[in-house]
Amino acid sequence: MNTHKHARLTFLRRLEMVQQLIAHQVCVPEAARAYGVTAPTVRKWLGRFLAQGQAGLADASSRPTVSPRALIHI
Repeated sequence: MNTHKHARLTFLRRLEMVQQLIAHQVCVPEAARAYGVTAPTVRKWLGRFLAQGQAGLADASSRPTVSPRALIHI
């Protein structure tokens, strides 16, 4: 699996993190410190995992879908 070049965690590290959270082995602040991310980021990945399963942990582009300054080519 390709990892987004700006991603702090790979898919497997995200999966490991949420599995530890679900198993109550760590709490959100501990996971944030251990994985080098913020608590809101940990909550985001946990929420995505709970809503979508492993697919929710996949890399996604951070590129905006709409650019208001984009030039229209004719």
